[in-house]
Amino acid sequence: MSERRGCVALGVGRSNIRYRSTKPDQAPLRMRICDLAKSRVRYGYYRIYILRPGKVGE
Repeated sequence: MSERRGCVALGVGRSNIRYRSTKPDQAPLRMRICDLAKSRVRYGYYRIYILRPGKVGE
């Protein structure tokens, strides 16, 4: 089945299938946030957000 026909059958735009993000990979930041959440279980999302090691893009 072609990409065009598959997208039509699923009701999805082809631009959504071919989209590639241009943002830098943030896997290290996500791993650090997960480590903080595991070590500080009682902290809420906002405290962990404040403790994260740098802002996005730095």
